[in-house]
Amino acid sequence: MELILGNQLKTEQTQKLILSTEMIQSLNLLQFTSSELADFISEKMTENPVLDFGEEESSIHQMVDADRIMNPQEEKETDEYEGDGGEYDWYSSEVSEYGGYDYDPEYGRYRVSGAFQDTGPRSFEFGSTDELTLEENLLSQLDFCDGPYLKKATAAYIIQTLDENGYLTFSPEEIAGQLGIGKEDVEEARRLIWTFDPPGVAASDLRESMKIQLDAIGRLNDRLSRIIDRHLEDIARGRFSVVARSVGMTAEEVRDSAELIRSLEPKPGRNFFSAGTAGYIVPDVTVERTENRYQVRINSHTAPRLIIRSDYRKMMEDTGRDPGVVSFLTGRLNDASWLIRSIEHRRETIRKVVSAIVEEQREFFEKGTAWLKPMTMKQIAEKTDVHESTVSRTVNGKYLQCSQGIFELRYFFSGTSGFFGAEGQSATSEGLKTLILKLVEGEDRTSPLSDRSIAEAILIKGIAVSRRTIAKYREELGIPASSVRRRREP
Repeated sequence: MELILGNQLKTEQTQKLILSTEMIQSLNLLQFTSSELADFISEKMTENPVLDFGEEESSIHQMVDADRIMNPQEEKETDEYEGDGGEYDWYSSEVSEYGGYDYDPEYGRYRVSGAFQDTGPRSFEFGSTDELTLEENLLSQLDFCDGPYLKKATAAYIIQTLDENGYLTFSPEEIAGQLGIGKEDVEEARRLIWTFDPPGVAASDLRESMKIQLDAIGRLNDRLSRIIDRHLEDIARGRFSVVARSVGMTAEEVRDSAELIRSLEPKPGRNFFSAGTAGYIVPDVTVERTENRYQVRINSHTAPRLIIRSDYRKMMEDTGRDPGVVSFLTGRLNDASWLIRSIEHRRETIRKVVSAIVEEQREFFEKGTAWLKPMTMKQIAEKTDVHESTVSRTVNGKYLQCSQGIFELRYFFSGTSGFFGAEGQSATSEGLKTLILKLVEGEDRTSPLSDRSIAEAILIKGIAVSRRTIAKYREELGIPASSVRRRREP
C-alpha cells in the first residue's frame, strides 16, 4: 500500500450570506432607542460637516383604515439662617462638610451657604412636585427654621442621607459617630425634621414613621402606640378580636384604630421626584383614531430628518479640479447619504410594524388593556414581509402612545400562551391582571371578592381561569387577600 502526500488546489462554488458594513450599521441603527439614535447622530454630525438637520416636522404618519380592523357593527367611540456660635465651637470646614454653613469673619458668625443659600424668590408651599426631590423639599424647610447651627447642620446631614422613601439609611448611633457628636444631638435634629412636610420622614422604620404621622395630627396615644408596636400584622389580617383582648379595647374601637392606621403613608417620601430613578419617556410613535381611520404617527424628535448642506454641494462643483478636496467631499457625501437613507428606512420599518400591531390588536385600541390578545413577532413579521429578527430590533426600546396610555412596543407581544373561552375569546396574562384590578376596584369593601368569586366573574366574560391563577396574579399586582381588604360598614 502506497501513501501519497501532497497539496492540491480545488475549486468549488458555495453560497454565503455576507453582511456588508453598511448593512450591519443599518441593522444597529434600527435597534437603537431614541436616545441612542440622538447620540449617534450627534457623533456623526461632529465628524461629518456636510450633515445638517432638515425642516422640523411634528410627525410622519400612515393611515390605517379602521374598517379593515374592526367590525363596523361593533364600532364604539373611545372614550438665611444666621445663627450665633452658641455653646459649640465647630470649625468652618467641619460645619460646611456636614451642613452647608461657612464662617463669615466679617460678621463673626456662621452663615448659610451652598444648598441653603437663598438665591431668589421662594415658595412657602412644600408639597411635592414633579421636579422637587424629597431632599430639596426638606432642605428648603430647614432654611426657614431658627435654632443653633449644630442642630440645623445635623438635620441637613440626616436629610441628605435619607433614602427615596424618607427613611434613615444609618442608625442615630451611626450618624452620631460619623459626625463626632452625641446621640441626643442627633435625636434633637430628627425631632426638628419630624415637624416638616411630609410627616413621617427621618424615621428608622415603618412603626416609628406611623407614630410620627399620628403625632403630627394629634392622634397618637398609648393604645395606638401599643397596636403599632405589637399588632401591625394582626391589623393587616383583620384579627381585631386578638388586638382588642391584648390592648383592652372593644372590637369597634380596634376597627376605628385600624382605619386610622391604614390611612397613614407607609412611604412618606415616594411622591417626590427621584433624580436617580425617574426619567422621561418620549413616545417614538403615536396611534390616533380620526373618523374611521387610525393614524400611525412617527415622532420626528425621536427620528429627526437629516439633509446635506447646500453650500457643500456648491463647494463640490467649484473645486472639481482639486483631487484632494474632491476625494474628501465625496467620502463625506457618501457617508451622509447612507445615514440619511438608513434613518428613513428605520422610520419606515417602525411605521410598518406599528401599523401591523394596530391591525392585530384592534380590540386593545378600541376597548382597553383587558382586550390585549396573544401575539407573536412571527405574526407581525409575516404581515410586514420582514424577518422576525427585524421585528425584534424594531420594537427594542421603542414606545407607543395611544388613548390607553404609553406602552413599550414589546408589551403587545405576549407569545402564544393565553386563556381561551368556549366561544374563542382570548386574553393574555396582562389582560387578566387588568380585569382583576377593575373587579377589585369596583367591589363592595364590606364584602370583598374572594379569588373564587373573581374567577367566576371572569368566567362570565367567557374566559375560564383557575382560582390559583387568580391568586397568583392578585399577588403580583400587590392586591391583598379579601380578608385584608374588608372594611366595616360606616
